[in-house]
Amino acid sequence: MINALKPVFRVHDHEVYIGGSIGISLYPDDGKDVITLLKHADNAMYLAKEAGGNTYRFFNPALAEDAVERLNLEVELRRALERDELRLHYQPKIDLASGRIQALEVLLRWQHPLRGLLAPGAFLKVAQEAGMMIEIGAWVMHAAARQAMAWRAMGLDVAVSVNIDGSQLSRDLLWQLVSEVIRKTGLDAGQLGLEITETAIMEQPGGVVDKLATIRALGVSLYIDDFGTGHSSLARLKQLPISVLKVDAAFVHDMVEDASDRAIVRATVALAHEMDMKVIAEGVETVEQLKLLREIGCDGVQGYLLARPMPAADVESLLRTPPVLPA
Repeated sequence: MINALKPVFRVHDHEVYIGGSIGISLYPDDGKDVITLLKHADNAMYLAKEAGGNTYRFFNPALAEDAVERLNLEVELRRALERDELRLHYQPKIDLASGRIQALEVLLRWQHPLRGLLAPGAFLKVAQEAGMMIEIGAWVMHAAARQAMAWRAMGLDVAVSVNIDGSQLSRDLLWQLVSEVIRKTGLDAGQLGLEITETAIMEQPGGVVDKLATIRALGVSLYIDDFGTGHSSLARLKQLPISVLKVDAAFVHDMVEDASDRAIVRATVALAHEMDMKVIAEGVETVEQLKLLREIGCDGVQGYLLARPMPAADVESLLRTPPVLPA
């Protein structure tokens, strides 16, 4: 059946590609009635999808428990939006030259009623697979902008940057969302940044350049996040209206001891500066890393050495008294 779907189907003047994921349950081991067998076949089908699709899987009771857990989490996550259980934490990006806070990266958390505060790793994949990232991403951007305006009312002006999922980037709704957030909250466009992973950008078709250019024209800052972990084409990179490259923490972690990682960070900084971009190093945890980044000429740093992600209630004092960088 799967092989039968592989050839191109012609519908009028169009070529259509169809794939299939098949879940299989067997009587009587997997169930003795139609409803049970169909439910278990459906669980097996999700396992086939998780394996990349265009394949089949037999029902497995142990794996089925994972599928049920995933489904329950998806239902709870949808309710989390309705019940206002999502929370935002913030981590500062520090300018190495002045020691000032350049901006705050916005990080999503879920205040689960039973499991406590959950980091994105516990639920973000489920949100992506369930097609919820458009709705969640919109909530995050609106909430972050409102919080930035609340800080401004206290006399504390600070930019915020939100992470953009690949599904948001693939739609034509991102520019509308950014425009709406700016209009409804009153936030200056220059105080809003979008962080997009290198992989997400490279997976998009050529039209992504125009989409990002339209957003950049509003005055919004654009970051390439996790730089160095994807497969960037320099020819493509130079076309993108990017403001800042963020060096992935994996390279920063071992750069003091590992000459190769150190060379990658140094080359990234030089490349970005030649292309009129700033560079922020993620995952800075030691004084030695900080000193080396300063020596290399990195513009900004972010990491546990300076401040961990924190709720909005703790940000006010940090904005009034920024962390002191080691000499």
